[in-house]
Amino acid sequence: MIAAHLQASRNRAVRELGRSGVIVLVIFIVTIGATFLIPLWTVMLALGWVFGKAIPGPSAEALLGALLFGMSYLGGATSGSISGAKQLTWESYRTYPVRLRSIFAAELVASSLDLMPIVLGVSTLAVCVGLAVANPLLIPLLPFVLVESVVGVLVVQLLVGSLAERLIRRLRVALNILALVLAVGIVFATMIPIATQSSDPMTSALATASRLRAFVEHAAWVLPTTWTAKSLAALADGHFALAIAYHLVPIAALAIIAVVAARLVEREASGDIRGDEPSEKLWSFKTAIAGVARLQFATILDSRVGKFGLVFPLVVVVLVRGPLTVLVGRAPWAVPAAFIYVALLGSQFQLNQFGLDAHGTKSLLLLPIDEADIWRGKARGLALYQTLQAVSLAIFLVLVQRPSIAEIISGALVFAAMVAVQNAVGRPTSVLMPRMMPRKRMQSNATPLAAVLIALAMSLGFGGILGLAFAILARHAPAYRPLVAFMLLAIALFVQRALLPHATLLLRRRKETLLAALG
Repeated sequence: MIAAHLQASRNRAVRELGRSGVIVLVIFIVTIGATFLIPLWTVMLALGWVFGKAIPGPSAEALLGALLFGMSYLGGATSGSISGAKQLTWESYRTYPVRLRSIFAAELVASSLDLMPIVLGVSTLAVCVGLAVANPLLIPLLPFVLVESVVGVLVVQLLVGSLAERLIRRLRVALNILALVLAVGIVFATMIPIATQSSDPMTSALATASRLRAFVEHAAWVLPTTWTAKSLAALADGHFALAIAYHLVPIAALAIIAVVAARLVEREASGDIRGDEPSEKLWSFKTAIAGVARLQFATILDSRVGKFGLVFPLVVVVLVRGPLTVLVGRAPWAVPAAFIYVALLGSQFQLNQFGLDAHGTKSLLLLPIDEADIWRGKARGLALYQTLQAVSLAIFLVLVQRPSIAEIISGALVFAAMVAVQNAVGRPTSVLMPRMMPRKRMQSNATPLAAVLIALAMSLGFGGILGLAFAILARHAPAYRPLVAFMLLAIALFVQRALLPHATLLLRRRKETLLAALG
């Protein structure tokens, strides 16, 4: 199997690249190696030497475990999520009497020649060389460290690649939330809480680095690679048996991941016998309203603008925490203003509720669904999406800005009122001024002037009134802010419900105009 894979890879490279393509590829690899890989491996060599001098020591063990985890597990996850990792054609090999372990072993060998495992493997080798130079007592276990790291990259990328192929549609929301979490981590790593700000930039930077290091040291103890680092420390202390025992933890973790990855890929290659049989239930929603809501929600998440909208609360928090704090200090209207600003981003979806449906609008209108239920379903789908934005914004503000509970509740209620008003205004504009919205690019089609003016009026009018009202309340009657926000939400929901019959009648009468514009 390995020989067949190598021959097929060579033939495919010759066919696709040609002689000139091979020369260009070699030049590219040499350039990347000189500008990125060699400096990277030099840094890893230096880190290995530093850790070799510091071991044994709790801090050194935790930080070395975090470094090995990043190169092995996180590197494999990155490789598997970006391009997948399966090299062999399991579907064809399963027709022969070949054992699963043989295919899996051949898969690991074939995957080891991929770019990411090579780069990460050499990086781990550089760390091991640095450890050996700094502390020769560690040499007996360093080959195990290298093998465990490379095998970790291979099995994790195979597992993640298989999961990405099987579950990417179902995990779209989770992946977006994970992206938000990673972005928050990056921002928090570079931001300093208000309570610990210092006029000296060097002091602030050192304090932030110290807190980040303490967090990494504390979190690293749950990583399997930290036990690898502990085994090196035990060996440096002369406890050879204890060092071997510590290695059982990362080996067990790799074995579990390998078994799960092998079973997933085998199941995928074998196919699901029940996959061609129609299920008893052809959809996963109970009512037509729930179906339209799910369609609207999934359509927004499938668009680039919708994905950016999930990251937008983080941008708002950075603005509130950074430039606005510097210019005006901690203003009492900052929290409701942040919620209003995030809510205004949903105007592009609310004022054009059929825009992302595009040609699917015809199919939607041909279904035996009442027009009022279509509006209710779209309202729920849009509300669910914007609720995710509000929740993430609230979490970021609590962690960074430290507002009071009253400020958060007031801002969330104002956000909900703004969403209700947008939905009520957006129903007639979606029918009278429809336009297609692209899913795969950020730049939208030309927006009608009337729609621009309506969005501007909501931003300056309703948003400005809410912001001014809360600024006055925050100064003279801060205790009444949640009550006033709740009253505004109740009024907005009443108006939205009262205008629903008019929007339903308008949709019935203007179906032809809507279909002519969208599909």
